[in-house]
Amino acid sequence: MNFSEEKNKEFNKKVTSKLYEVSIEDSKGLIHKLLNCEKLKSNIDLDYSETTRIRIRDVKEQNGYIFTSLTIYEKKASVSVTPVNNDDSDLYDIENYDKCHIFMTITDENLFVILQIDTKHPLSKLRRVFNVLGVDVIVSEKLNQDVVGKITRDGIRSISLSVETTKSDLEQATASSNSLYSRTKQQLATLFEKEKDDDEEYYGLLTFDRKHNPSLISKANLNPNGIIDELSEQFFITTTKGQVIKCSQISTQKDYFTRMYGSSTIKSDNAEEILVHYMNYLI
Repeated sequence: MNFSEEKNKEFNKKVTSKLYEVSIEDSKGLIHKLLNCEKLKSNIDLDYSETTRIRIRDVKEQNGYIFTSLTIYEKKASVSVTPVNNDDSDLYDIENYDKCHIFMTITDENLFVILQIDTKHPLSKLRRVFNVLGVDVIVSEKLNQDVVGKITRDGIRSISLSVETTKSDLEQATASSNSLYSRTKQQLATLFEKEKDDDEEYYGLLTFDRKHNPSLISKANLNPNGIIDELSEQFFITTTKGQVIKCSQISTQKDYFTRMYGSSTIKSDNAEEILVHYMNYLI
């Protein structure tokens, strides 16, 4: 076994396994759809955005599930480094620079997922991956109902969203879904109209509260599950009792420990072992 549920000398790299629900209109199910997907094949590269691609590194079918590992990488990156001598360049050009590793065990109803390197906004990444594969599937968080129950009992005072976006992303948001997160980006778009034309990332924290957004907070209190599913990104909720509840506490997840591979990721085989254990643990 190449992992542990407790940190120890051999297994000291922490990884978080998360559970997502999926639904698909195909009566034969998601597994059948993916097995017949020409794009989900080992060593295939697909465009993820203008500057990044996806490499399908591994695809396995066994025991009623599919395991796959994918890499989101930048075709050519200028990486900042600390030079040996101050007179040397502090930028190093790297081709096929890995931005994110995604490991997934997939069933007809669920995704069991580990992200490495860049772990932010997992739901957005998963939805984009299936979009790139040409598979029409709805992916949503599997919520921890004990925590949702506490939010329902205590009530919501405010909702705070951590927004990480770019100008091109904001432009796409104006024509995208009507979720709270998309509407937030649509509103932010007007703030950057006079910014320079490059596509640098913007970061910010946007808070909705009872004083300034009474209709939204009222809606959230009537249906916490619905508003949480709309958020689906980095956020935290402050209850009327002043308790801060992070999105990581609301999602269904479990921490494991394994061996480090390189400086920031884990081996695909170890990820598969962890995800199969996590799947059986939840079942």
